[in-house]
Amino acid sequence: MQDKQDTICDVPVSLLKTWVWMVTESDDPSLIDQGTDNLIQQFNSITEARDFIESYE
Repeated sequence: MQDKQDTICDVPVSLLKTWVWMVTESDDPSLIDQGTDNLIQQFNSITEARDFIESYE
């Protein structure tokens, strides 16, 4: 069972970090698109995702 600290918005922190990596570090356009889509689905916008992740760190 996951610790509540390890989950943000019903998504594990590690998964969010993976999506952020996909958007910010990958050179593969399909990974960038998928990471962006996942973040937007979870947070409704990239701005909200970025703000939430920055506040979490």
